[in-house]
Order: sequence, then C-alpha cells, then structure tokens
Amino acid sequence: ANFFKGDAGQYFTPMNIVRFMVNLFDLKEDDLVIDPSCGSGGFLLQSLAQMQEKSKKLKDPVQRHKFWHSFAEHNLYGIEISGGISRTAKMNMIIHDDGHTNVITHDGLDRFENFQKKNTDFKENSFNYIFTNPPFGSNIKDEKPYFSTYEKFANSNVDFIDALIDSKASSDLKNQKSEILFIERYYQFLKPAKGIVAMVLPDGILTNSSMQYVRDYIIEKFKVLASFSLPQYTFSNYGAGVKSSILVLQKKSTDEEKKFINTQDKIRKKYVDIHKPGILAIREELKEELTRLNQNLKLEKKKDAIDEDAILKIQDEIIELKEEYKLKEDIERDKIYEAVNSDMKKVEEYPIFMAIIEEIGEDAKGKKTCDYEKTELARVSEEFKKFYKEVYVDKRNVNFH
Repeated sequence: ANFFKGDAGQYFTPMNIVRFMVNLFDLKEDDLVIDPSCGSGGFLLQSLAQMQEKSKKLKDPVQRHKFWHSFAEHNLYGIEISGGISRTAKMNMIIHDDGHTNVITHDGLDRFENFQKKNTDFKENSFNYIFTNPPFGSNIKDEKPYFSTYEKFANSNVDFIDALIDSKASSDLKNQKSEILFIERYYQFLKPAKGIVAMVLPDGILTNSSMQYVRDYIIEKFKVLASFSLPQYTFSNYGAGVKSSILVLQKKSTDEEKKFINTQDKIRKKYVDIHKPGILAIREELKEELTRLNQNLKLEKKKDAIDEDAILKIQDEIIELKEEYKLKEDIERDKIYEAVNSDMKKVEEYPIFMAIIEEIGEDAKGKKTCDYEKTELARVSEEFKKFYKEVYVDKRNVNFH
C-alpha cells in the first residue's frame, strides 16, 4: 500500500497545517500530548519542536537538553494502526532524539485495556492536548470487538422529537465512519474541563443535515473554541480532495456536561409538548384521508372492467397526500427545532473564533509558495492566540452561564 499517498483512508498532513495546529497553544512541560492516529508522527514532532524552542530560554545546556528530552520521553504519545507507518514515526522520533517509547502500533479505536497491555499510560481522561488528522471515510464494521463499546456512535441516531412523541429508541449500527468514532475517542482521552483537541474534519460533518447528531454530540461534550476552514486543495497532494476544516474543542467538566444535557432535555420536552397535539392531529387527519383513498382503490380493483387510469390517479393522490402531510408535520417540527435552538443559545453563550484560510504556503501539488511566517496561517494563529488568552485565560469579554 502507498501509505504516504493515503491508501486505507490515511491522508498525511501538510507540514504548515501541522505547525499551525500545534502552535495554536502554548504547551507546558507537564502537558500530555497524544495523536491516536499519528501517521509518521508529524504532530508529535511539532509538539517536540515547540518545547525545543522553549528550552533555548534556559542558559544551562544540560538543563536545556533535559527540558525537552524529558518532554519527548514522558509527555508525547502516539498510536498508529499501520506497522510500517508507526515504525516511521518511531524512527522520526529517534532522529529528533527520542520520544519513540510512547508510540505504539495499534488501532487507535480499540479498547483502552488493549492499549494498556502495551503501555499503561494510555488512560482515559488523562491528556491535555490531542493534535490529529484522523483517517476519513473508512467504514468501521460492527464485527470489530470494540465497536459496541462506543456509547454514542455505535448506535443509530434517533431524533429527540421521535423519541418523545413515539418513544422511538436507537438500535445497533452495522458500521460507522472512522472519523466519527474518533470524535468519541478524543472525548475519552481528554482531561475533563481542560483537555483540548485540534482536529481536521471533513466539512460534511459540520454542514450536512444528516450529520446533525454528530454536531449535537460535539456541543454536548465540548466547548467549541475555533473553526478554521481550509482551502479545497489542502490535501490534494496527499491523495484527498475532501474539503476540510480544523475544529478546536475543549472538553467540558462533568458538571458542565450534565447541566447542559439536563437543561437541553427540559427545553426539548417543553416545545415537543406544545407541538405534540398539532403533530398527532396532522397524523390522524392523514390516516383518515388514506383510509378513504385506500377504500376507493380497493373498490376500483374489484370492478369487472378495471380502469387503469382511475387506479393510477388514486395512487398518485395517495403519494401527493403523504407528501403534503409530511410537509405539514415538517413545518411543526421546524418550529420545535427553532424554539429549542433559540433557547439553547441563551443557555450557553460564548464566543467562537472562526476564520476562512485561503492560502497555506504551498499549492495543490505540495510546492512551497512562501515561508510559513508569511502565510495566512501564521497571521490567523497569532489572532487566535490573542483571542484564546483574552477569553479563556484572562476570561474577559465573555458571559458564561
């Protein structure tokens, strides 16, 4: 397999993007950093490079070396499913002076107990940062022994309106996209109230209506710190033309998460209760109309001289009637969604840094167009750092509920 060109859904990340993502944050010497699909180790090496740069402030050369070498040895962790690529990651870490001991060859979606057979430090709720570009589009099937351990994304999505009106329950899925399962995995790895993930995601997760359940999970479990839209060509040289963005999330505390979900449940129930009679009335009216048309259809089919045109006309009426009443119910459902969304915005108000990046310092063929320092990435990175310091470190200009 041509691993570095993206077979098996693995697309490698342009160095400028790696540098941008890691340098959004000021890593501390006790921070634990992990990439659960680390490829050849780009995000880990960039984290190490940041610490090496910090070490230059120390005057004693012995202390300088100890500062970043200790970070490499004790604070950087990687998981890579491909043995060939993980060996490359380990070799890269060795070339940059160690840090390879915490890179394991394993499926990053597996059970934690299986990670810990190789390294006991791969624990839930223990990492400060995840910098990552997960494999896109790879279908993980339910035959994987770990599949059923995923609390959210191994089960079918049930709309809250259907759950509240019809008591509809979720069922086991047969498969799920790798990048969606990895979102749940990041939540598991990160420290509550502190842990931050910066990840590359296909734009479909952020925009497609069918992915609303993934977005709901994200806002339940995380605060959205930032979203950076990337150019279409960002991963073209690596075999992927998928339009992508970088999403930066901070895991909520257990209390924040519980409070959010409880409030959301109450608000959803409030508006479903208001509109439930109207929805049930629409369904009852449809049922009566369908009963009438189906009786007419039955009578037409029993006639000695069957009139095909009359039958087709009734069948068309049935189709049109179902569409008409579906639209009526959809209008009621939209009123619920709008009211819930409006109330939820008041529950958790905080600013999100958003940017559209159009130039990354290389073209679609991977050819360098300018130094990183002159790219839009470098400018946006500095803007985000100011935003993050003001809002999340100094806690100014923000109203948390």
